[in-house]
Amino acid sequence: MVSAALKGDRTLSEIAAHHEVHVKLVQAQAWKKQMQEQAAMVFASSIKPVSLKESEAKQAELFEQIGRLKMELEWLKKKLPPSCEWKRQQVEPNHEELSIRRQCELLGLARSSFYLEPATASADDVTLMEQLDRWHLKYPFLGSRKLAALVSSPGEAVNRKRVQRLMRVIGLEC
Repeated sequence: MVSAALKGDRTLSEIAAHHEVHVKLVQAQAWKKQMQEQAAMVFASSIKPVSLKESEAKQAELFEQIGRLKMELEWLKKKLPPSCEWKRQQVEPNHEELSIRRQCELLGLARSSFYLEPATASADDVTLMEQLDRWHLKYPFLGSRKLAALVSSPGEAVNRKRVQRLMRVIGLEC
């Protein structure tokens, strides 16, 4: 505020309005005199300037450390088991320092996979799979079309695509 008053490019009331203070505070001559007398001390720095070689050496050391950490992280990711279930168990939801997002990122696990709750088979599908298994043991050469016709009841037809999907789930092939 004092330096703006010393510059003289804005009026005192503009400076006061900008800094949300009363105009009388900006007009105080003591501030201006003190600033003019002790400006060198205000802007003087007690910090020792760092040479260019030192800063470049420090920067090179930091880049080397970053590179080493990246390489170690990639190596660790390769050594992790590929199982999504194992990775999901490794995430600690209440960790103090690492968020779930960061933990998933480090493990190479999508957050949606972490939150996923696998769907269970319905009771109708389970009974249909049992029937398909029985018919397949009896006639292993039958395909999905014929099995769909066999498991369909007069009141309820079973779609061939549903039979194909359930055959894939239980591992049946004709």
